[in-house]
Amino acid sequence: MPVPEQFSRMIDALFVRLGVEALWQRGDEEPVAILVIPKRPEKLFALGEAEIHGEEPVFDVRRWQVPDLQLGDVLTVDNVPYRIEAEPTLEKMHLVWVAQTLPLATI
Repeated sequence: MPVPEQFSRMIDALFVRLGVEALWQRGDEEPVAILVIPKRPEKLFALGEAEIHGEEPVFDVRRWQVPDLQLGDVLTVDNVPYRIEAEPTLEKMHLVWVAQTLPLATI
């Protein structure tokens, strides 16, 4: 089995095991059900002379499920919408998008 195919199978197994159900949506288009792997890396934010400890929600998204993930797209996980706030990047094998997000305010 070729190496890229092996990596693809491993990635799919990882998403099946660690992934959570989510909806991906662009603009007014219909939401699409996908799997994502949520991550919450810790980050220090500067506020004047103070530093605030916070989390920046990041989601891994399989490229075959969303071939063209873009800035401004929305991922909804556990009924919480997150807008992609930075240009998504592809990991080394170009199989997984890494999307930095912020939760949208809900009223």
